[in-house]
This record gives sequence, structure tokens and C-alpha cells, in this order.
Amino acid sequence: MARGPRHGFDRASIREPIATLFDDVHHAVPRGLHFAQRCRTLAAAALGHACAGAPRWNLVAPATAEALPERPAIVALHATSREGKLWPEERWRALLGGFADAGFATVLPWGSLVERARSERLAAGVAHAVVPPRQSLSALAALLSRVELAVASTPAHPPCSGARHADHRALFTETDPAGRASRLPAHTRATSAATGGVPALAEVQKAAGMLLRTAPRC
Repeated sequence: MARGPRHGFDRASIREPIATLFDDVHHAVPRGLHFAQRCRTLAAAALGHACAGAPRWNLVAPATAEALPERPAIVALHATSREGKLWPEERWRALLGGFADAGFATVLPWGSLVERARSERLAAGVAHAVVPPRQSLSALAALLSRVELAVASTPAHPPCSGARHADHRALFTETDPAGRASRLPAHTRATSAATGGVPALAEVQKAAGMLLRTAPRC
């Protein structure tokens, strides 16, 4: 519906070649780049300038961010775009139980009624597990900026935690980590917990423990 030329990926660059029929100008962008870098490169090509350097996110946390539990906290982002990307609930509960035994609180944000029900199931019986009210994106960004670690089962949230400089561990099941893992070094300190298949509990526990041990403390 936009008036004016429409820019997009060329047939060799896009995942759905038929979508190129809706664009007037096509740009070649390497498919091996990180997804965020592909989008930046396409936008730069359409606007006629070079895409150089790390992204500057300019996210500002709201001053009225909700208070965290009175102990070091970890965020568990279990929501996904489709069920095939979900990490098994029994593994989430075991992971959260391990965090509780180590003295951490866990916060389980949600965005839909289905996600809220899952948050409540995962939090049930786990010490110091909190299911907050529904969060706006800015409030979620503020939350991620103030916790020790974020563990996410989808590629959607890690870039947000990376932009807020929060350590995170991303769990990939169906999606290829190479193109969606949070690999923007200026803003993140971790990538995916697995290179294929469903990450094992021990693998995620080891990765999370490594991040918690090596993260700087003020």
C-alpha cells in the first residue's frame, strides 16, 4: 500500500522467492549474515548509505520499572512463535529448581493467556519463582537490563536482552542458530546453547553456570 518504490531482497537472498514479486528494487544480501545484520544491510542499501559498525539500539528503560525480587534474579523467556520451538516444560522446571537451589529468584514474563498458564505451571512449587503482570516491551527491556541472566527458548527475545547488555542463553530447537543466534558482539556475551536438536538440560545448566560465574559483578 506504500506509494513509491518498494525495496527488498533479491531471489538469491530471500527465503520465499515469490515475495520478490511485490518489490520494485531488489538487493543482494548474503544469506549467511546474522538476521539483524541482514535487515540493517537491506535498509542501508535501500536508503543509499553504508551499514558499518555495531548497531546502536538506543533503548531507554522506563523509570517506573517494576521492582525485582529481593535477591539476584534470572528471567526465563519460555514463549515461542510456534510449539515446535518450545523447550520441554520438565526441563524448564528442573532448570528453575536448580536456580532456586543456588539462591536465585526467577521471573517468568508472558504475553498471552497460554503463556501465562505455562508461566504459572513452571513456577508452581519452585522457590522464589515469580509470574509478573503482563509486561510492555519497554518494561520487559527494563527487566532484562536488571537481572543476572536471561534464558530464552526463542530467537525473538535474545536480541532484546543483548541490546540491554544482559547475559543470556538462547535455546534453539527447530531454528538454525547460525542465522538467528544472538551474535552481535558489541551487545551480547553469549550465543545459543545448542547447535541442533533440542538442547539437553545438562547442556543448558552448564552454559548458564558458566555465564553466571564469569559475569562481572559490581
